[in-house]
Amino acid sequence: MAHPRQSALQDFRFNQRVLQDAINGVRIPDYLGLELVQLCVIAGIRRNAGFGHELRGLTLRFTRALNAQAIMYSRDIPDMNHPEEFPYCIWYPSTPDRDTCRKLIAQYPWMKYQVGRVCAVANYDDLYKELDLLPEVGIAEEARENGSEAIFSAIVKQPVKYAVFNDYSNSLVLENPPISPMNGNTCVTTLLESKQSFKRPRAKSILKSDINGFESRLYDICEDMSVDVKRSEPRSVDQSVVVPLLYSPLPADLPTVDKDMLILSAAYHGNIDRYMAEWYQRCYVQVSFYRVNAYSTSLRHLILIDVLFPQMLQGLRKHVDATW
Repeated sequence: MAHPRQSALQDFRFNQRVLQDAINGVRIPDYLGLELVQLCVIAGIRRNAGFGHELRGLTLRFTRALNAQAIMYSRDIPDMNHPEEFPYCIWYPSTPDRDTCRKLIAQYPWMKYQVGRVCAVANYDDLYKELDLLPEVGIAEEARENGSEAIFSAIVKQPVKYAVFNDYSNSLVLENPPISPMNGNTCVTTLLESKQSFKRPRAKSILKSDINGFESRLYDICEDMSVDVKRSEPRSVDQSVVVPLLYSPLPADLPTVDKDMLILSAAYHGNIDRYMAEWYQRCYVQVSFYRVNAYSTSLRHLILIDVLFPQMLQGLRKHVDATW
Protein backbone atom coordinates (compact mmCIF):
# COMPACT_ATOMS: atom_id res chain seq x y z
CA MET A 1 0.00 0.00 0.00
CA ALA A 2 1.38 3.38 -1.03
CA HIS A 3 2.23 5.95 1.60
CA PRO A 4 -0.40 8.75 1.84
CA ARG A 5 2.27 11.32 0.97
CA GLN A 6 3.94 9.34 -1.82
CA SER A 7 2.82 11.80 -4.50
CA ALA A 8 4.55 14.66 -2.64
CA LEU A 9 7.91 13.16 -3.64
CA GLN A 10 7.09 14.05 -7.25
CA ASP A 11 6.23 17.66 -6.47
CA PHE A 12 9.27 19.93 -6.98
CA ARG A 13 7.93 23.28 -5.84
CA PHE A 14 9.88 25.67 -3.62
CA ASN A 15 8.68 28.17 -1.03
CA GLN A 16 11.19 29.73 1.34
CA ARG A 17 8.73 30.45 4.13
CA VAL A 18 7.40 26.89 4.08
CA LEU A 19 10.94 25.50 4.36
CA GLN A 20 11.69 27.81 7.27
CA ASP A 21 8.56 26.48 8.97
CA ALA A 22 9.75 22.92 8.32
CA ILE A 23 13.13 23.59 9.95
CA ASN A 24 11.38 25.16 12.93
CA GLY A 25 9.01 22.20 13.27
CA VAL A 26 5.88 24.16 12.42
CA ARG A 27 4.53 22.29 9.39
CA ILE A 28 5.47 19.69 6.80
CA PRO A 29 5.55 20.94 3.20
CA ASP A 30 2.97 19.51 0.81
CA TYR A 31 5.78 19.05 -1.72
CA LEU A 32 8.86 16.93 -1.00
CA GLY A 33 10.46 16.42 -4.41
CA LEU A 34 13.47 18.69 -4.06
CA GLU A 35 16.50 17.41 -2.17
CA LEU A 36 16.63 20.75 -0.35
CA VAL A 37 13.05 20.36 0.88
CA GLN A 38 13.81 16.91 2.28
CA LEU A 39 16.91 18.21 4.07
CA CYS A 40 14.87 20.98 5.70
CA VAL A 41 12.27 18.47 6.85
CA ILE A 42 14.95 16.17 8.29
CA ALA A 43 16.48 19.14 10.10
CA GLY A 44 13.06 19.92 11.55
CA ILE A 45 12.51 16.33 12.64
CA ARG A 46 15.86 16.08 14.40
CA ARG A 47 15.56 19.47 16.12
CA ASN A 48 11.90 19.38 17.20
CA ALA A 49 10.40 16.63 19.34
CA GLY A 50 7.14 15.24 18.00
CA PHE A 51 7.48 16.77 14.52
CA GLY A 52 7.00 14.82 11.30
CA HIS A 53 5.62 11.51 12.56
CA GLU A 54 3.31 11.18 9.56
CA LEU A 55 6.38 10.84 7.32
CA ARG A 56 7.49 7.54 8.87
CA GLY A 57 7.97 4.96 6.14
CA LEU A 58 7.90 7.46 3.26
CA THR A 59 11.69 7.36 2.79
CA LEU A 60 14.44 5.66 4.75
CA ARG A 61 16.01 9.03 5.58
CA PHE A 62 12.79 10.31 7.14
CA THR A 63 12.43 7.07 9.09
CA ARG A 64 16.01 7.26 10.39
CA ALA A 65 15.49 10.86 11.45
CA LEU A 66 12.28 9.94 13.28
CA ASN A 67 14.02 7.05 15.02
CA ALA A 68 16.82 9.38 16.12
CA GLN A 69 14.20 11.85 17.34
CA ALA A 70 12.47 9.16 19.40
CA ILE A 71 15.76 8.10 21.01
CA MET A 72 16.97 11.62 21.76
CA TYR A 73 13.74 13.17 23.04
CA SER A 74 10.93 10.78 23.89
CA ARG A 75 12.79 8.04 25.81
CA ASP A 76 10.91 5.53 23.67
CA ILE A 77 12.98 2.97 21.83
CA PRO A 78 11.51 2.63 18.33
CA ASP A 79 11.05 -0.69 16.58
CA MET A 80 13.75 -0.89 13.92
CA ASN A 81 13.60 -4.02 11.80
CA HIS A 82 15.78 -3.12 8.82
CA PRO A 83 19.48 -2.16 8.97
CA GLU A 84 18.81 1.03 7.00
CA GLU A 85 16.27 2.21 9.58
CA PHE A 86 18.95 2.64 12.26
CA PRO A 87 20.14 6.24 12.68
CA TYR A 88 23.86 6.89 12.74
CA CYS A 89 23.94 9.99 14.94
CA ILE A 90 21.89 9.87 18.15
CA TRP A 91 23.89 12.50 20.07
CA TYR A 92 22.98 15.74 18.24
CA PRO A 93 21.21 18.12 18.59
CA SER A 94 20.19 16.45 21.87
CA THR A 95 21.39 13.47 23.87
CA PRO A 96 19.24 10.72 25.36
CA ASP A 97 19.39 10.25 29.11
CA ARG A 98 21.22 7.36 30.76
CA ASP A 99 18.13 5.18 31.20
CA THR A 100 17.23 5.52 27.53
CA CYS A 101 20.78 4.59 26.56
CA ARG A 102 20.63 1.47 28.71
CA LYS A 103 17.29 0.45 27.20
CA LEU A 104 18.65 1.08 23.71
CA ILE A 105 21.65 -1.23 24.05
CA ALA A 106 19.51 -3.84 25.81
CA GLN A 107 17.29 -3.95 22.72
CA TYR A 108 20.00 -3.29 20.12
CA PRO A 109 23.39 -4.32 21.58
CA TRP A 110 25.27 -3.38 18.39
CA MET A 111 24.50 0.30 19.07
CA LYS A 112 26.76 0.38 22.12
CA TYR A 113 29.46 2.42 20.36
CA GLN A 114 26.89 5.06 19.43
CA VAL A 115 25.87 5.10 23.08
CA GLY A 116 29.56 5.49 23.90
CA ARG A 117 29.63 8.61 21.76
CA VAL A 118 26.56 9.89 23.57
CA CYS A 119 28.55 9.44 26.78
CA ALA A 120 31.40 11.52 25.36
CA VAL A 121 29.05 14.36 24.42
CA ALA A 122 26.93 14.28 27.59
CA ASN A 123 29.76 13.43 30.01
CA TYR A 124 28.23 10.14 31.18
CA ASP A 125 31.44 8.76 32.71
CA ASP A 126 29.67 6.07 34.72
CA LEU A 127 27.69 4.73 31.76
CA TYR A 128 30.79 4.72 29.56
CA LYS A 129 32.55 2.41 32.01
CA GLU A 130 29.62 -0.01 31.86
CA LEU A 131 29.89 -0.36 28.07
CA ASP A 132 33.34 -2.01 28.03
CA LEU A 133 34.25 -0.62 24.61
CA LEU A 134 37.47 -0.75 22.65
CA PRO A 135 39.39 2.56 22.92
CA GLU A 136 37.76 4.32 19.96
CA VAL A 137 39.26 7.46 18.38
CA GLY A 138 35.96 9.08 17.41
CA ILE A 139 34.70 8.84 20.97
CA ALA A 140 38.02 10.22 22.21
CA GLU A 141 37.91 13.24 19.88
CA GLU A 142 34.28 13.87 20.80
CA ALA A 143 35.15 13.66 24.50
CA ARG A 144 38.03 16.11 24.04
CA GLU A 145 35.76 18.64 22.30
CA ASN A 146 32.98 18.34 24.89
CA GLY A 147 35.08 18.40 28.04
CA SER A 148 34.53 14.76 29.03
CA GLU A 149 37.99 14.50 30.54
CA ALA A 150 37.58 11.12 32.22
CA ILE A 151 36.46 9.42 29.00
CA PHE A 152 39.15 11.15 26.95
CA SER A 153 41.89 10.17 29.39
CA ALA A 154 40.68 6.57 29.57
CA ILE A 155 41.01 6.24 25.78
CA VAL A 156 44.09 8.31 25.01
CA LYS A 157 46.28 6.47 27.53
CA GLN A 158 45.74 3.17 25.73
CA PRO A 159 48.69 2.06 23.56
CA VAL A 160 46.37 0.94 20.75
CA LYS A 161 43.23 2.72 19.57
CA TYR A 162 40.63 1.77 16.98
CA ALA A 163 38.37 3.49 14.43
CA VAL A 164 34.87 2.05 14.71
CA PHE A 165 33.13 5.20 13.45
CA ASN A 166 33.46 6.45 9.88
CA ASP A 167 31.86 9.88 9.82
CA TYR A 168 32.50 10.23 6.08
CA SER A 169 30.24 7.30 5.18
CA ASN A 170 28.01 7.25 8.30
CA SER A 171 28.99 3.67 9.01
CA LEU A 172 30.51 1.60 11.80
CA VAL A 173 33.12 -1.15 11.63
CA LEU A 174 32.04 -3.40 14.48
CA GLU A 175 33.93 -6.50 13.40
CA ASN A 176 37.73 -6.17 13.44
CA PRO A 177 37.89 -2.35 13.37
CA PRO A 178 41.16 -0.92 12.06
CA ILE A 179 43.83 0.39 14.39
CA SER A 180 43.95 4.17 14.13
CA PRO A 181 45.48 7.22 15.78
CA MET A 182 43.44 10.31 16.56
CA ASN A 183 43.71 12.04 13.19
CA GLY A 184 40.90 14.59 13.19
CA ASN A 185 38.51 12.53 11.07
CA THR A 186 35.61 12.94 13.49
CA CYS A 187 32.63 15.22 12.92
CA VAL A 188 32.51 16.54 16.47
CA THR A 189 29.45 18.41 17.71
CA THR A 190 31.16 21.78 17.37
CA LEU A 191 31.31 21.19 13.60
CA LEU A 192 27.60 20.40 13.56
CA GLU A 193 26.92 23.79 15.12
CA SER A 194 28.18 25.39 11.91
CA LYS A 195 24.96 25.91 9.93
CA GLN A 196 24.43 26.97 6.34
CA SER A 197 21.49 28.94 5.01
CA PHE A 198 19.63 27.69 1.95
CA LYS A 199 18.54 29.49 -1.19
CA ARG A 200 16.22 28.96 -4.13
CA PRO A 201 17.59 26.22 -6.42
CA ARG A 202 18.62 27.48 -9.86
CA ALA A 203 18.54 24.91 -12.64
CA LYS A 204 20.58 27.06 -15.03
CA SER A 205 23.86 27.37 -13.20
CA ILE A 206 27.32 25.86 -13.44
CA LEU A 207 27.62 25.71 -9.65
CA LYS A 208 26.20 22.64 -7.96
CA SER A 209 25.41 24.67 -4.83
CA ASP A 210 23.23 26.99 -6.93
CA ILE A 211 21.48 24.07 -8.62
CA ASN A 212 20.73 22.35 -5.31
CA GLY A 213 20.15 25.45 -3.18
CA PHE A 214 22.71 24.31 -0.59
CA GLU A 215 26.39 23.38 -0.37
CA SER A 216 27.36 19.74 -0.02
CA ARG A 217 29.48 19.17 3.05
CA LEU A 218 32.22 16.69 3.81
CA TYR A 219 30.34 15.40 6.85
CA ASP A 220 26.60 14.75 6.96
CA ILE A 221 26.11 12.54 10.00
CA CYS A 222 22.67 14.09 10.70
CA GLU A 223 21.64 13.73 7.03
CA ASP A 224 20.45 17.34 6.84
CA MET A 225 23.61 19.04 5.50
CA SER A 226 23.31 21.40 8.50
CA VAL A 227 20.79 23.59 6.67
CA ASP A 228 19.15 26.28 8.76
CA VAL A 229 17.15 29.46 8.46
CA LYS A 230 20.29 31.54 8.97
CA ARG A 231 23.96 30.91 8.40
CA SER A 232 25.91 30.59 11.63
CA GLU A 233 29.05 32.52 12.44
CA PRO A 234 32.30 30.84 11.33
CA ARG A 235 33.78 28.53 13.93
CA SER A 236 36.70 30.04 15.81
CA VAL A 237 39.70 27.70 15.98
CA ASP A 238 43.05 28.51 17.53
CA GLN A 239 45.35 27.86 14.58
CA SER A 240 48.49 28.63 16.57
CA VAL A 241 48.55 24.91 17.33
CA VAL A 242 48.95 24.04 13.65
CA VAL A 243 52.07 26.13 12.94
CA PRO A 244 54.58 23.85 14.73
CA LEU A 245 53.02 20.87 12.96
CA LEU A 246 54.02 22.33 9.59
CA TYR A 247 57.71 21.77 10.26
CA SER A 248 57.79 19.20 13.07
CA PRO A 249 57.14 15.45 12.92
CA LEU A 250 53.47 14.69 13.29
CA PRO A 251 52.47 13.44 16.73
CA ALA A 252 50.85 10.03 17.02
CA ASP A 253 47.55 11.74 17.85
CA LEU A 254 46.67 15.03 16.18
CA PRO A 255 45.33 17.87 18.34
CA THR A 256 42.20 19.75 17.30
CA VAL A 257 43.29 21.64 14.17
CA ASP A 258 42.06 22.61 10.72
CA LYS A 259 43.76 19.87 8.72
CA ASP A 260 43.53 21.70 5.38
CA MET A 261 46.68 23.69 6.10
CA LEU A 262 48.60 20.51 6.94
CA ILE A 263 47.26 18.70 3.88
CA LEU A 264 48.13 21.52 1.48
CA SER A 265 51.59 21.92 2.97
CA ALA A 266 52.29 18.21 2.54
CA ALA A 267 51.07 18.39 -1.06
CA TYR A 268 53.21 21.47 -1.77
CA HIS A 269 56.36 19.74 -0.55
CA GLY A 270 55.49 16.43 -2.18
CA ASN A 271 55.60 14.66 1.18
CA ILE A 272 53.49 11.63 0.38
CA ASP A 273 53.82 10.02 3.82
CA ARG A 274 52.50 13.09 5.62
CA TYR A 275 49.87 13.64 2.95
CA MET A 276 48.46 10.14 3.26
CA ALA A 277 48.61 10.25 7.06
CA GLU A 278 46.64 13.50 7.14
CA TRP A 279 44.18 12.83 4.34
CA TYR A 280 43.90 9.07 3.87
CA GLN A 281 40.19 8.87 4.66
CA ARG A 282 39.29 11.91 2.58
CA CYS A 283 40.59 10.57 -0.69
CA TYR A 284 39.80 7.58 -2.86
CA VAL A 285 42.72 6.90 -5.17
CA GLN A 286 42.60 4.67 -8.22
CA VAL A 287 45.91 3.97 -9.90
CA SER A 288 46.07 2.96 -13.54
CA PHE A 289 48.99 2.64 -15.92
CA TYR A 290 48.43 6.08 -17.40
CA ARG A 291 46.95 8.27 -14.70
CA VAL A 292 45.89 8.77 -11.10
CA ASN A 293 42.29 9.80 -10.48
CA ALA A 294 41.77 11.45 -7.10
CA TYR A 295 38.18 12.01 -6.07
CA SER A 296 38.68 14.85 -3.65
CA THR A 297 36.53 16.89 -1.33
CA SER A 298 38.47 19.96 -2.37
CA LEU A 299 39.29 21.31 -5.82
CA ARG A 300 42.47 22.75 -4.36
CA HIS A 301 43.71 19.25 -3.61
CA LEU A 302 42.93 18.08 -7.13
CA ILE A 303 44.94 20.95 -8.58
CA LEU A 304 47.83 20.26 -6.23
CA ILE A 305 47.90 16.56 -7.07
CA ASP A 306 47.20 16.53 -10.80
CA VAL A 307 48.78 19.76 -12.04
CA LEU A 308 51.30 21.42 -9.76
CA PHE A 309 53.21 18.49 -8.32
CA PRO A 310 53.83 15.65 -10.78
CA GLN A 311 56.59 14.33 -8.53
CA MET A 312 53.92 13.65 -5.95
CA LEU A 313 52.10 11.37 -8.38
CA GLN A 314 55.15 9.16 -8.64
CA GLY A 315 55.36 8.91 -4.86
CA LEU A 316 51.63 8.24 -4.67
CA ARG A 317 51.89 5.40 -7.19
CA LYS A 318 54.71 3.81 -5.21
CA HIS A 319 52.80 4.24 -1.95
CA VAL A 320 49.62 2.70 -3.34
CA ASP A 321 51.49 -0.17 -5.02
CA ALA A 322 53.28 -0.96 -1.76
CA THR A 323 50.26 -0.52 0.52
CA TRP A 324 47.20 -1.58 -1.48
